Amino acid sequence: MANLNPKQKAFAEYYLELGNAYKAAIKAGYSENYAKAQSYDMLDRVGIKQYIEDRTKAADQKRIASAD
Repeated sequence: MANLNPKQKAFAEYYLELGNAYKAAIKAGYSENYAKAQSYDMLDRVGIKQYIEDRTKAADQKRIASAD
C-alpha cells in the first residue's frame, strides 16, 4: 500500500466511509478552508488514490469470497 502520513490515511479512510471528500477532509483534521480548496484534489494524489483503490479492491474480494 501507499506511504501516507496519518492525516492522509485518515482522509482516505473517512472518504471510503462517507463518500464525500470535503467531509472526509474535515473529519481527518484538515481546516475548513483547506478542505474546501483541496479535498477533491487530494483524491487525485497518487498515494491517496492508490490507497483507496487497494482498500476498495480488498473489500470487493472479501465480498466475493463470502458470496462463494
